[in-house]
Amino acid sequence: AEVVPLRIGDYITIRAASMGVDGFLGAEGILDQRPMVHTTPSNYDDCKWQICTPSQYSAAKELHEYEENMRALEGDDEASIASMDGNPMLLMNGGGGANDDGSLMEGESNYEDPAHQAEMLHQSLIRGKQSERALNASQFSRMTGTVIKFGETVQLRHVKSGRYLTVSQTEVATVEKENLKISLDQEGSSSSLLTLGTRFRIDRDGDPVNSQSELVFKVVEGQSMFLRFSVKDVPGQEKGISSKECNCSLDKSFWKVVLFNSYKPPEDPDIMAGDIVRLFEPEFGAYMRLLPMTSSLGTADKARGDLFLETQSDSSTPDSNALWIVERKDASVGGGVVYRDEPFRFRHLNTGRYIGTRAAQMWKKATNMVQMIQVRPASRSGKEAPDYVVTAKHKEHKSSSVTIHSAHQARSGRAGEG
Repeated sequence: AEVVPLRIGDYITIRAASMGVDGFLGAEGILDQRPMVHTTPSNYDDCKWQICTPSQYSAAKELHEYEENMRALEGDDEASIASMDGNPMLLMNGGGGANDDGSLMEGESNYEDPAHQAEMLHQSLIRGKQSERALNASQFSRMTGTVIKFGETVQLRHVKSGRYLTVSQTEVATVEKENLKISLDQEGSSSSLLTLGTRFRIDRDGDPVNSQSELVFKVVEGQSMFLRFSVKDVPGQEKGISSKECNCSLDKSFWKVVLFNSYKPPEDPDIMAGDIVRLFEPEFGAYMRLLPMTSSLGTADKARGDLFLETQSDSSTPDSNALWIVERKDASVGGGVVYRDEPFRFRHLNTGRYIGTRAAQMWKKATNMVQMIQVRPASRSGKEAPDYVVTAKHKEHKSSSVTIHSAHQARSGRAGEG
């Protein structure tokens, strides 16, 4: 097999590789920030991560501590505020605006209002955090495409939610209470930094980390602590679904990192598996949109839906019901979409249903996996039977597989090229 090194910016899946568990590290990310190892993920969008450069958090930490102190002192008198560690007056003057005896130099303003001093310092710390954030973004942009190596430090960003995998220093795990809790954090912190450790002796620090490599994630701020998944299942899961808790422990769990898609800038025209697209019908200038079917009582029928070709002006707001996710037959595999190369599926972003077709004469034999959406008109000759455009509840239904062809010329290149 071809050896593919992983790089900063790449999108990966992380799979359990020890204790006989075969599952994917994922999280819902929007309403539930708990990372878990799912043996049978219902949605592979939850299981995609991006490799990021380690960010700096010193200014963010300083601002957070200052705001915590201000909240603790809220309601105290002005003297208490002025006596805080890191005197706001001294910081405002940059340490150089006062004489040795503490008096202000000639021409310097004397802000005697402690509340004003505190607010000035607060704004200064906010600007420092914003500058640090811009520096982190610049560092990521500069390092994108750099091969990562064992022994280096990275961060893992959850693609669906944009949050960072972060160890809590104050909360314990739910299933294994002797370990620390891990969750997703919007901005991350120094507890989000992970060092890539080797599993096998054949690998050494400084060697490239390749797709399919097995490794350990060591927490930088922890005292020999690692990312681990629990032995017991997380309680409250649906019947037949096994999910393990991800926590921070002194014990190691081994993980396999697998490339899903290489990083590409937003302006890159190539379509990749996992990309969100809109389906445009050029003859009518309309987008395909899926909406719930309204029942006779005027309420939405969750079991049915309608596909519409809806025109949309340049000034109108894009509708999320017109968004579709491109999937391979195996949704856990990424890569570029190639014309006429292999079957793909289009999954509706909001409902998870798949586009498919079914001949009219076969409709009465359809199973519950398929719902009728709209009848495509018969051919102009009137001899051919029309097809039903349908959505399937399960991707395994054969009617949902399609191959992508160019409508303009015969070619076999990658979709999006040209």
